[in-house]
Amino acid sequence: MKPLINPASFQTTLVYANELFLKKNADYGDSVERVIEKRGLYASLLRIDDKLNRADQLLTKEDQQVNDESLYDTLVDMANYSFMLATYIREAKEDGEDQTECDDSGDRQRQAIGFFKQRFQASESVGCEEQWG
Repeated sequence: MKPLINPASFQTTLVYANELFLKKNADYGDSVERVIEKRGLYASLLRIDDKLNRADQLLTKEDQQVNDESLYDTLVDMANYSFMLATYIREAKEDGEDQTECDDSGDRQRQAIGFFKQRFQASESVGCEEQWG
């Protein structure tokens, strides 16, 4: 029996992920890039975290009220958000706009963190160094 994860099966998932990206990008436009431009990179990580939370719910909660997204689709969405963020970082760096480095003020990151702390009443402070290591 061949392994379930092999070059061909991995390629199939990548093709599906790209097709899903194209469909959603047609529907939503460049919403990920707009969020990054408004709220900074940290904000886009929250979308990945949302998908991780959804995957956790799908794995642990037996009675699902919303049945329109499978675990597979959730994981592919999470991968796509990661790929979009990685692509943005690479392209911004090539354009000389590396946003993974904080400037002295870290204004964009602080604004994004402040926005989400206020919205979700988070109590823990996250500094620029903690975000990007």
